Amino acid sequence: MSGYDLAVAEARQLAFDETLDRIRAEGAQAYADGRGREDNPYLDHPEVHYARAWTGGWAEACLGIWTPPKSLEERVDQASEYLARVPR
Repeated sequence: MSGYDLAVAEARQLAFDETLDRIRAEGAQAYADGRGREDNPYLDHPEVHYARAWTGGWAEACLGIWTPPKSLEERVDQASEYLARVPR
């Protein structure tokens, strides 16, 4: 796998992680707003990971252990450090 292919794969993973973190935050906010798990808007979504992320954020907020996700800039820096170590 070339360095370019690794960079593309890492960029796709970053975008997916960012999406799941946003959905987790939606779930945590739903708990803060007093909504229940049955209010999960992703239950019928074809991407099952979305429903799980929302429920996970809701449950973490319920338990008092939810923490905001890393910023996109932090993720890009982490990916850049990783790619710098990959042989070309």
